[in-house]
Amino acid sequence: MKLVKTVAALAALTMASSAFAEVNLEAYNKLKSDVVVIEKNEDDTTNKFPGIKNVINAEVTSDHVDAMVEGVIQFYDITNQNDYVLQWDGAISDWYVEARVLDDKLTFGFHDNIHPEGSYLPIWDDNVGAGNIGSDGFTLVYRPIEGLRLGLSLPFGSEEEEVNVIKIDGAAEDACPDNLKKTNIRLGAIYDAGIAEFGVAAHDILDSDERSFGAYVYSEGFFGNVEGLNFRAGFAHGEKVIEAADKIAGTNLFNVAFELVDILPVGLTVEAAGNTDDEESGYDIYAGVKVDVGINEKLSLAVSGKVYLDNSDNAEDTGIGAKAALDIAVTEKDKIEVAADLWKAGDEMTVKLPCYWKHTF
Repeated sequence: MKLVKTVAALAALTMASSAFAEVNLEAYNKLKSDVVVIEKNEDDTTNKFPGIKNVINAEVTSDHVDAMVEGVIQFYDITNQNDYVLQWDGAISDWYVEARVLDDKLTFGFHDNIHPEGSYLPIWDDNVGAGNIGSDGFTLVYRPIEGLRLGLSLPFGSEEEEVNVIKIDGAAEDACPDNLKKTNIRLGAIYDAGIAEFGVAAHDILDSDERSFGAYVYSEGFFGNVEGLNFRAGFAHGEKVIEAADKIAGTNLFNVAFELVDILPVGLTVEAAGNTDDEESGYDIYAGVKVDVGINEKLSLAVSGKVYLDNSDNAEDTGIGAKAALDIAVTEKDKIEVAADLWKAGDEMTVKLPCYWKHTF
């Protein structure tokens, strides 16, 4: 399966770059590592080498065909005891290809995740998955009018569940192999109304045990009232647990974020996510704050903090995280970041020293 994905991604990128005369190519190489991971608990303190990862990403955009492929190779210590018995593996970690026809009103896409802006948490730097109107499968997007996207997506099965199936009424239970999964059909819409973007998504609509719904809103300038204030919010409900911000999950999940841009001498972001009902989640409420400081043309500093709270009867220890990252623009094409990342919950504490070097071609 990895070989098939690799060949498909590379073929898509080649097709997009060669089929049209006017194309735009963006690519980068990113070498990164956490350098060292120090873990401390009530009884012991350990440190380990977390490995080194190199990522190569290339994206081609043109008038009617876009494609991206990302490859990664990782070296790590398989002993986790500082014996440095290195192992490595690599794969295509991400890719997509999409083609637009009928004057760009209709889009056919593979592995094309499409998120409304309101599902994005800027500090966490990821989207709440329940808002995705695309998938890691086949996606069809129709644009009937300007600003409106209607999506239908057919996610593919995992390597353990290779086939999706729709069971027709009357089909015998023993007619299907055990490894078939219930079909996962997604429907969604994203509408840009100018002062705000609205998005809705429904996942697993034919499976009553897995079904979920999400609704999201994003406004740059807070609905035209405050220039420089960006607002994101969303709510999702599912029969299954929906995840966000690493440790937050629930069958009712909300997210909200505010960004202040060009209003204060520094950039300021505040965000939160949480569930309203789930006892199985690691934590129930997450909140984060981030301050971005432009020191000069080559240096910038980002300082962030986060807290995780658990309101259940068997509550986890409150989790507190802090990170400081210094970005250095070495050249126009080279950027280095060095950081310190701390996490503490009760008697347990983890310290990482992440860094990366990114070269843009």
